[in-house]
Amino acid sequence: FEYMIGTNYYEESIFFGSRAFTNGVVSTLGAPTVYDANTLGLFGSVSLDVSDALTVSAEARYQSDKIHHIVSGGSDLEDTFKSFSPRVIATYELSPDVNAYASVARGTRPGVFNSVFTALSAFAQAQVLAQVSVPVAVPEETLLSYELGLKGDFLDRRLRVMSAIYYGEWRDRQINQNIPYLATPGATTTSTATLTFPNGQTDLWGLELEGSYQATERLMFDFMVNWAATDIGFTDCAECVAISGVRNPVGNLMERYPEFAGALGASYEAPLSSSLTGFLRGDLVYTGKQYATAANIAYTAASQRVNLRAGVRTERYTIE
Repeated sequence: FEYMIGTNYYEESIFFGSRAFTNGVVSTLGAPTVYDANTLGLFGSVSLDVSDALTVSAEARYQSDKIHHIVSGGSDLEDTFKSFSPRVIATYELSPDVNAYASVARGTRPGVFNSVFTALSAFAQAQVLAQVSVPVAVPEETLLSYELGLKGDFLDRRLRVMSAIYYGEWRDRQINQNIPYLATPGATTTSTATLTFPNGQTDLWGLELEGSYQATERLMFDFMVNWAATDIGFTDCAECVAISGVRNPVGNLMERYPEFAGALGASYEAPLSSSLTGFLRGDLVYTGKQYATAANIAYTAASQRVNLRAGVRTERYTIE
């Protein structure tokens, strides 16, 4: 039986400000913002060897995040987001070189403020509110995840494999949207405000497989395969309204997440002399199709990239 307890404290302060210098004139781009965060965490874990092969562990973390935003010409926003994140893991040793595991965990992401909205003029705010309802404080995200995995060495430790399957429920997802507005009456150029909205729901599941194989003393292969499926249960997509007329595209894939990805690599090295070693490596990297928005219309096509590297090295120097 083992246990561990601990605490941590973290503090940061960041100033955001953008300036433009054109023809000797300095102008401000956006409202300067001061961001302060204070985090206090309390955590602990217990682990029990049920048998020589089976170990069960439980972990938990309580965290308090005090967030403070000050927007020049806008507002002074402050709130404290509290979270509790537990995890339970069971590990079973199938052999000295192979183990299987199962875990259930809940994680959170601290809340944020729509401080950009508070810095807009009343004229601009009215246009934004005519399109969407804007919360000043956006609550925390949560992710409840389940995972099964197998990791180990095989074939006299020449083959190493790490694999996992998972399912997750992503709730209260913070959704960033660009909302158009006119800065002043009669303006001909449309501005946009990037705002964050809560209550997004997405289910995700997938398979991860990676490993390496020592084919010979000098030749090594490695590989990675990733399948990551997503299913939107609820979102608030202002861009989708302009694209497809649907604000909540239920059942679509999440934007900018390829469903399939993978890589295959091979490396070879051999002595060229008593003090000089040559090496060669090639990689094939695959990134699957990914949509630009949750509307799932515009997309970046799947791509393949090949990397080649060759070089020589001594005990002190390397040339590639």
